[in-house]
Amino acid sequence: MKASAGIYYGKLKEVEVGITGKNKTSRIRLTFLVADMANQENDWEPVDPFDRSIDLYLTDKALEWTEEKLAVLGFDGNYANPSIQSFNPELSADGCQMECCIKPKQGGEGTFEEWTLVMLRDVGTTGLDPLQGNELDRLSARFKQSQANTRKPESAPGAPPVASNATLNQGQTLSATPGREPEDDDSVPEDDIPV
Repeated sequence: MKASAGIYYGKLKEVEVGITGKNKTSRIRLTFLVADMANQENDWEPVDPFDRSIDLYLTDKALEWTEEKLAVLGFDGNYANPSIQSFNPELSADGCQMECCIKPKQGGEGTFEEWTLVMLRDVGTTGLDPLQGNELDRLSARFKQSQANTRKPESAPGAPPVASNATLNQGQTLSATPGREPEDDDSVPEDDIPV
């Protein structure tokens, strides 16, 4: 079953650690049983249950952020034999919110579902470190150089013509919808008049 983009609710049902993909990337895979979806009023509606997995990568580059996420999930560090008991019991008993985004595949052929846990959205993200003086100077000089090489327009295009009362159809005012006579109740309420 293909899921549509939105917020879902699922319970952790399986945990695996392994290597997958062309690059043999090590990861921890959390599989959830998804049974509810948030509607437009933010109420939960049951859906036909389905499984979805979220991979957290264990490469040297990703490990720092993955460990932060695993800590939020209450992981006990048991990579050798992980199970749902290796995580906060609320994940399997009560569940958690999950988000599905629909993304285009590389090359533009089709789409895929990208699942994340809502509680992990901001975990592992960092603010910006300020740039150092030399880097700021280099970027400023580069921008000025690119602007010097850019041809500037001779003059800006003029504004479009403004309709006057003489060019409007008889009986039509600027505030009326074109092709329709203004009605008595079309007046602007007193509290909506700009000051």
